[in-house]
Order: sequence, then C-alpha cells, then structure tokens
Amino acid sequence: MTKERAGERVIKKIGSSHVIWFPESNRWMEFKEPAWFIYNKIETGENEQSITVQLTQRYGLPGKEALRFFRDIKNNINLSVRPPGGSEPGRGNETAGTVPVSLTDRSKSRRYVTRHYLVNKKHLTISYGSPLLEYYIHRPLAHLETGKQPADSLRIRLFEEVTGGAGDRSYYLQFEAPAGVSRSFSFKESGLLKHRLYTAITSHIYGIPEEGWMSFIHASAVTNGREAALLPSASGSGKSTMAALLQLPADKSLSGSHGDLFFMSDDFVAVAAESAKAYPFPAAITVKEGSFDVIAPYYDTDHDADAGYRGLTSSRVRYLCPRLPGNNPYGPLPVKNLIFIKHTPGNPFRLRKLDTLSALAAFHEEAWVSQNPVHAQRFIDWFVTLECHKLEYDDSRKAVQAIRELLK
Repeated sequence: MTKERAGERVIKKIGSSHVIWFPESNRWMEFKEPAWFIYNKIETGENEQSITVQLTQRYGLPGKEALRFFRDIKNNINLSVRPPGGSEPGRGNETAGTVPVSLTDRSKSRRYVTRHYLVNKKHLTISYGSPLLEYYIHRPLAHLETGKQPADSLRIRLFEEVTGGAGDRSYYLQFEAPAGVSRSFSFKESGLLKHRLYTAITSHIYGIPEEGWMSFIHASAVTNGREAALLPSASGSGKSTMAALLQLPADKSLSGSHGDLFFMSDDFVAVAAESAKAYPFPAAITVKEGSFDVIAPYYDTDHDADAGYRGLTSSRVRYLCPRLPGNNPYGPLPVKNLIFIKHTPGNPFRLRKLDTLSALAAFHEEAWVSQNPVHAQRFIDWFVTLECHKLEYDDSRKAVQAIRELLK
C-alpha cells in the first residue's frame, strides 16, 4: 500500500484500486482501472474526446461505452468536488444560532428539570426543557447522576418546540462552558441533537477539543483490556444486545471458555485524531423490548438494570448499567477489530472477513469522519490496519463465541 497527496485531496492505493478523499464533500471514492486512468487524464486537463479515444484504444471499449463510462466517472467527481448545498457532510441539518426566547424563559416553560452528572471526574449539568427530551437523554445517563454542580461543570440546556401543523418539531441545544463561552444549535431531528450532545460531552470529559477527533462512529464497543473491538451497524442490527451479552463476566456469560470482556460504548464511539485510539462513552446499554428475552437469563433486572422503562412513547426499553474495566474505566484503547453485525432471524450463522474497500464503504454509512485533510490522511492510514469482519447470525450464543474468539 502506498499513499500520495494531491493538493488537499488524500489519495491512497489499496490493492489494485486507489481511494481518494475529496475535502469539499468529505467523501471517499474508489477508482479502479479504467476509472483511475480517467481521473488522472481529467486532472491533467485533457478533454472528453481525447480521453474517450484513449479508452477505446487502451482498454478496447466500444466508442459509445467509453463515452458513457467517462461521463459517469466525471459526474461522480463533480458531485464530490461540488456537493449539493447544505450543512457540513455527516452533520445533517444542524444549524448554529440562538434558542428562541420563548423557550429559554422559565416562566413560560411547561417543565424545566435540571440534573447533574459526574463522568471521568468531570461534571455536567443538563437542563431539560421538555419531558420528552428528559426521557430521551436522561435515561441512558441516569447511572451517572450526582447531586453536585461545581463551578467547572459544563452547562447544557435542551429545548424543543412544535413547528408545524403536522406535529413537526425543532430541537435546540445550548452549551455554556466553564469559561463562559456559549454556543447554540438547532436541529430538525432528535438523533442529530443527541449526536451533537454526545460529541460535546466527550470533548468535555476527556479534555479534547471537538476539532481533535478523527471520527465519531455509530457503534457499540467492547474491550479485552488491551484493545477495542467496534461493532458499527445500523439501528436494529442487534449491536446493543450484543454489547450486553459480551460485557457479561466469563463465568456468567454464554461462553465461559474465554477471558472477560468489558463495555466501552453502546452506540457512540469517538476516535481521537492524534492517537487513533477509541474513547469509552459510558451511557447505559439500551435494550429494546424485542430483545428482552435474549438477555433475561443472564441479568438480574433488580440490580443490573431498571425494570423496563416506559416513557412518553409506546416503546419499552431496558437500560443496563455498563460494566467498565475496573483499573482504568475511561482509558482510551487502540482499535484492532471492526465487526459489522446483523441479527438475521432464521438464517444460518455466517462470519466472513471483509476486504478493506468493502469495509470502508460499510463504515462510512455509520460514521462521521473529520473534514480536516490531516485527519483524513490519518484516518485512511489507520483504517487499513484494522481487521474487518461481517457477522450475520440468528443464534446469539454462536455470535458471542465468534467475537470472543476474535478478541482472544
């Protein structure tokens, strides 16, 4: 594998392909021959007719096929160089701005609840401007709650308002750092608010500025104490249930033949740019109602979790307390494995190794990667060192055994 730089673009050769990072769109593209040939010709300023003729002569493509192929590659490059208007790639429709005065006025708020948390010896104070936001954000953080609000606490306020006749909502997030610096953001989706909130919390508890992170990944994570394994998968794939099973002590788990694994994160993992290490995020494991039966034989719901919390929605979830390593619960760890998991009821167990390019495509569906060119270079240099697998399973016992085997 070799690497090159082209201006602010990052280019890396992986096998017989080249992958290019375009800073304008924060997008990685793979170029195989003859696409790589076309890219280089476009970069040197050759015109459509000249390149099409060379494709016909060099690769034996018929004239019409050569022209169509050239235009497809050029259109994809144009999309990467001039992405559609909107916010920063990977950030959805997040907007910096101010919170409406009507929401920040306590006298006009229907409910205003403030809670305090302690994480990695750092304090957070979150004020919830609605019962829905308190239910959505507080429950996974409830085991971190404390009664103190020191002066060095990061103060956070969350608000929402109905913005349309169809019940559409806008969500607002306001930060006030200990130094007095205040920032506000608005969102059209609650998931984007949660991502931005978790990003700010992670930066606060580890003392790393937001520009110091290389990637934020929608993944569960566990560790054997030496390195981390990330399970980046879409919602509903079973990653939270798998994290709950993998964090069980070896003498209590589905397979006692391997050493203990410890929890790092349920669905949010931050990787630092400087070290390329993953940092734990100790929110509780959210197990949906359909997965209760899978974990029930292994957990004491009176001590390990709440009794099944039903909030303002019709869904029912159980929050399991994370089992962090006792010696260094918040220590960052190098990443060795990426395991893309998917629970597939009724289908046979299947574990297969993924090549780097297939893994890269799957990874970017579940991650935000920094738009900094230096970080992009570090990211791809880091990514090619990972061992990547895809795991499809029906039997949770087999899946746990397979993952434990990978982490031995």
